[in-house]
Amino acid sequence: MDALVIFESECNGAGSSASDNNDIGISEAKKRVTYYSYPFFRTGAAAYYANNLKGGVCLFLNNFLSGRTLK
Repeated sequence: MDALVIFESECNGAGSSASDNNDIGISEAKKRVTYYSYPFFRTGAAAYYANNLKGGVCLFLNNFLSGRTLK
């Protein structure tokens, strides 16, 4: 499939959520991202990007389409 999966304002899928009142820590953030991204990778996605910042996906796409790597 080699799809690039992109989410904006994806609570939990980007690690954090609007309902988080405190720092959730890196372990919980990784768990959330893994939980949401796993089905895409399982079906053949090449990459997964999720961002909770307004305009974050546009910035990501501008950089990516200008030749910057996903890293």
